[in-house]
Amino acid sequence: MTWWVVSTTLFFVPSTTDSFYQPKSSLCVIGALMLLSVPTVSFRGLSNPWIRRLAWWVIIQFSALFVLHQAFRQPIFGIQFSPWTLLPTLLFLTSLWMLEKLGRSTESEQQWVKLADTLCLTGFIIGLVGWADYFGFSQLIRVNPRWNAGSVPSLFGNTMVSMGYLGTLLPLYLIFKPLRYRLGFWFLTVLILLSGSAIGVVAGLMGVLTVLLLTRRYKLLGLTTLLSVGAFFYLLTTHPSFLSITQRPIIWTHVLQAWREVPYTGMGLGAVASRFGFEKQPDLYLPFNQVHNDYLQLLAEIGLIGVILGGLAIGWCLWRTLKEERSILQSGWLAVLASLAVVMVFSFPLEIAPCMMVGLFAWAGLESQLAEGG
Repeated sequence: MTWWVVSTTLFFVPSTTDSFYQPKSSLCVIGALMLLSVPTVSFRGLSNPWIRRLAWWVIIQFSALFVLHQAFRQPIFGIQFSPWTLLPTLLFLTSLWMLEKLGRSTESEQQWVKLADTLCLTGFIIGLVGWADYFGFSQLIRVNPRWNAGSVPSLFGNTMVSMGYLGTLLPLYLIFKPLRYRLGFWFLTVLILLSGSAIGVVAGLMGVLTVLLLTRRYKLLGLTTLLSVGAFFYLLTTHPSFLSITQRPIIWTHVLQAWREVPYTGMGLGAVASRFGFEKQPDLYLPFNQVHNDYLQLLAEIGLIGVILGGLAIGWCLWRTLKEERSILQSGWLAVLASLAVVMVFSFPLEIAPCMMVGLFAWAGLESQLAEGG
């Protein structure tokens, strides 16, 4: 598990759904299938009934849209069956399968502590690369120009994505007591601030506030809130473009119009990239593969039925976790999900394997404690 987390994080550049033929795009699926093929002991069964129902919906939707309608031969809803639609479906189903297997094979919470520690390690490595880019050290060697080396801290081909990833990880550093985690927290916090990434700042702040609230550190929570409100007020008055969302509303309008054609079933996973990724819309500068809002992208692709099932699956887990006594690790996972929820509003973390994995592990960590016999 550790090698897969680290390797997928470091070498997955930049997106999981750009093309099936992009070698790095299949790394997540291949690695996940290899892990899933390893026999493990089942200590307990997941008690969340909605996860399998969501998986079955995706299978039924894929079969109905692309098999029964013979989209191999002719497009349906403007979508031609292709690797654009196959890979996202495989990723979605593989992720849910891994979520269930991680929960069933959990022997003790110590396994999840080790996984959280591994995620902190990957965050530190990404932070080192970001600092190297910030000071221009990476220009001393030949690098992929898509890394934006020497200009802004980035590794996943997009500063917004890489800083959003680090912001999502920030609360995990606060659940460990050793000094190195505190130093790692500030190491990444300063980097995110210097990057100027609004997504990274907001995600990190949301995670920190959530973990402080759940661990009942109210004084520190109040102080952090006051400082944050003051900082944002200053930024909005001096740098009003800091929270600019550029052309996102135009993209959202196009996707909503497409969704209204098939509101209940959706167009199928990967349909947004297939429909809008090859031809520029008149009111946009470029074609787009992602909606920059994962909630809206899921709505367009798996439909209202799929979104409701997904909401029930994650909502059931959150409700059960919040109403019971929690460990500090569970508080950390909840804070990670809170950060990810913010990033999903203006970015596409579910399209980037490392970002998606963080959310998957946080969800699985909570499910493992709720599993039958846990």
